[in-house]
Amino acid sequence: MKRQILSLLIICLSFYSHTCLCQADVLSHGGVAGQYLGWNAATGIPLQIRHNGNQQINFYTNSLLRAYFNRNSAPFTSVVGNSGYGLRIVDPDIGNGHLDLFTSSNMGGNETHAKFGPNGQVSGQANRFELRSTIAEGFYFNNEQGSGMYKFCTTNILHGFVGPNLFWRIGLQPTSLSNINGARQLEVADNTVQFRLGQTNPAGANIPHWTDFPS
Repeated sequence: MKRQILSLLIICLSFYSHTCLCQADVLSHGGVAGQYLGWNAATGIPLQIRHNGNQQINFYTNSLLRAYFNRNSAPFTSVVGNSGYGLRIVDPDIGNGHLDLFTSSNMGGNETHAKFGPNGQVSGQANRFELRSTIAEGFYFNNEQGSGMYKFCTTNILHGFVGPNLFWRIGLQPTSLSNINGARQLEVADNTVQFRLGQTNPAGANIPHWTDFPS
C-alpha cells in the first residue's frame, strides 16, 4: 500500500513539474489541445500571452464562448464605418447584443469605440466624444435619485440645468455648483434679450429675419 501511494505521489509531482514548473514568461501546453497555462516565475517580468497565428483568442466558461480578441482578418466595425481590433464580450443569448471594445485602424488609428448591440456606440473620434443610438426608441435618460440634477457645461461653465424640481433653466450660472432651479417648466435667463425666433435658409444658415423677446 505504501509503495502504491509513493508511486502515485511521484506521478503527481512529475505531472506538476511538467505543467507548472517551467521557465518564466512562457506559455506551457496544459495537456489539452488549444488550452494553455501562462504564468510569470521571475519577479518583475510581465506575463506575455501570445498567438503567432491569425486566429482569435477565445475565453470560455462552462464550455460557452464568453469573450474573444478578434483576428486581423475579422475586424470589428462601428456604425460610422470605422473598423479595428479589440475585445468582444459575447451576447449570452447568441443574438446581436455583443459589446465590442476596440481601437480604429482604418481612419487614423487614433479613435476608440465601445459598440453595443444593436449597433449603438460610444466613441472618441475626430477630436470629439460621440454617443450614438440606432434603435427605434433612441436614448433613455433616467435619474434614480429625486435630488439628482442634469448639468450641461462647457469649459466648466454651467449653461443648462435640470434641477430636482424637474424644471429646465437655460442660461449661465455663477459656477458649476450654483444649481439655480428654473422658475417655470422652461426658463431662459440672460442679462440681455432672452429669446429669439429666427429664420434660416435651406442650408440651415441664419438669415436676418428674426424676432426677439426680451423680458
